[in-house]
Amino acid sequence: MLRAMIRALPSVLSLVALSTLVASGCGDKEVDDTAAAATDDTGGGSTDCDGVYDLTWDNWGSSFFATYCDSCHAASSPNRFGAPEYATFDTEEEVRNWQEPIRFTVLEEETMPLGGGVYEDDLFLLEIYLDCGLD
Repeated sequence: MLRAMIRALPSVLSLVALSTLVASGCGDKEVDDTAAAATDDTGGGSTDCDGVYDLTWDNWGSSFFATYCDSCHAASSPNRFGAPEYATFDTEEEVRNWQEPIRFTVLEEETMPLGGGVYEDDLFLLEIYLDCGLD
């Protein structure tokens, strides 16, 4: 439900921006850049990297991978449950190197993590992080 609401946010913001322009008579007033960036839905992915979210390794990525991936993909994991030794997600650089396989197995195939359990909101934010947070 929250994911659907978040996905609808650009449409709602577009209506708010349009209403503001109409109400102001479309005069010489400048449109707020934040609202304009949040309403731009022309990006290549499903997210707008100049929009509302500012996800980084420090404020989101590190905790996501610690929560959902480290039991198998930390270099120090005592039992990797079949995860290759070279597939570790301890650092932002390692995640960047595995960005597309992570996107495919977690977001598209939904085969990782083993046993599932990733909240819908976290899946939505992971997509944004992979699209925008690994610059």
